[in-house]
Amino acid sequence: QIGPMNDLSGADVILVHRMAKTDVKKVTGIESYALFTDAAVRAMGIEAALAPYSQPLEHFGDVHMQVYDLRAAWERFRDRHARHYIGPDEAVFTYRRQFPHSPGVLWDGLVNPALKRTWMDMISVTANLPEGRLGTGSRYHCVHTETEFYYWIIDWRPFRYFTVKFADPFHPGLTYSETYELEPVADGTLFRYTMSPTIDDNGRPQDVATADNIAFIKEFWDHTLPVLSNLLKEEKN
Repeated sequence: QIGPMNDLSGADVILVHRMAKTDVKKVTGIESYALFTDAAVRAMGIEAALAPYSQPLEHFGDVHMQVYDLRAAWERFRDRHARHYIGPDEAVFTYRRQFPHSPGVLWDGLVNPALKRTWMDMISVTANLPEGRLGTGSRYHCVHTETEFYYWIIDWRPFRYFTVKFADPFHPGLTYSETYELEPVADGTLFRYTMSPTIDDNGRPQDVATADNIAFIKEFWDHTLPVLSNLLKEEKN
């Protein structure tokens, strides 16, 4: 002890310094992680969700350790606490179309503001990027000749699905949500669009508005998705 402070020293402290210079990333491919010795894991009782790893360390020989994948842990947490996904069973409307493009290419076509402006035949599309790139929290403002749309991303799982919440332009004060899901198939990607009921501020479904929005979006997809597919073919060439 030095004055009011406790100075930690000894073999365990040296071992921690050695563990900070291991080859975990190179060997396991795990980019972000927490690293524990086997003894620490046993003492804390956290054996679950850990990957064994060992490496010779100077003066300690072969040290047996456990790797905790922080990215995987975050994704599990996010799945439990921040999932906004509209499955076909809970949707009031589902639209499917198969595209001859990879999920990555189709994803870009669906979210890229410049591409959206073209295939959706809009005057302008702007996206607010709070983190400097598209993702959860990003807001779109789309201007058509007859109306304007405001919506924001509430769930973002790149190349798998994303969900947006719409301020209903045809029924002021109401909102609805949409999930865009991409499933890889043998010769391209299956696109599945699902829509939630249109609701008021208290979460009450509005049947007339929901029916209006279903009719609108079905006609809209029938017209615009073939344009999107052709645009992506042109972009590829």
